[in-house]
Amino acid sequence: MFRVLILAAGLTLTACSQKGVETQALNSDGLPPLSQALSCLSGTGPIIAAHRGRDKIKRHTENALSSLKSLKLSGFVIAEIDVSRLKDGTHILHHDGVWDETTTGTGVVASTRWEDAQKLLLKTRGGKPRSERLSTLDDILSWANQDFYLELDFKSSADEHAVIKAVHATGMTDHVVLIAYSARQADLLRGLSRRVTGKTVLISGPPGSTSFEWAGTKAYNVKAIRAAAKSGKFTAYGMMSPKYAKRADYSSLSVLVSDFPREAKDKVGIKTKDRDRIAACDI
Repeated sequence: MFRVLILAAGLTLTACSQKGVETQALNSDGLPPLSQALSCLSGTGPIIAAHRGRDKIKRHTENALSSLKSLKLSGFVIAEIDVSRLKDGTHILHHDGVWDETTTGTGVVASTRWEDAQKLLLKTRGGKPRSERLSTLDDILSWANQDFYLELDFKSSADEHAVIKAVHATGMTDHVVLIAYSARQADLLRGLSRRVTGKTVLISGPPGSTSFEWAGTKAYNVKAIRAAAKSGKFTAYGMMSPKYAKRADYSSLSVLVSDFPREAKDKVGIKTKDRDRIAACDI
């Protein structure tokens, strides 16, 4: 099973330069469209995406607003989150098909209404309840407010059309990545995106077939990443456990997804915060 990323952005990629971090600050409009940020950082190393919206080493709760806020305060700019749909159509952040492991609830997520789901407390993966409740997708999109990028992983219960409409309604179209797991789903998301937003999309899938390539989570293929970058394509790679990653050249990689974003950042040799790196871009 391969993974496909769709970058919802109808923008032409442009070359750009970097200025000194000390003199350039983010403007009041927040982060630039993701395609522009990645183009500007091309060749300087990837931005780091927190898998399930958390950092395991910090014992963050997955898919939680508090974890996303902590990541943002630490200088990270993007996180992968999971989107599930409740019985009444409400979309929330939740990975599993049942409540039991990561919340104080039990039973099937898709069979639960929001009026009951909002009473649940989130738990750590170790089972410890937190004083935090579930977040709706709308709440997270509004919080991000073009100042944080999101990768949306559709769980089986999610309604792709409704999610894309929510992304567009909150002005996050150019700041969100849509993830698909098959060419068929990628085509569906591409069509829905064009219908809802009127924009084209950049797609990632099998090498050589798209403009945003997913390089998997196993062996890191430096030659393939370089070749993709040279041809103007964005690339994403999953370094889920940096502890076991081998030393390699990550300069041509666009996005690195990890359960341990701080360790991953150190592993690829990036010393400056991603937010500062983007702020230094002359976009």
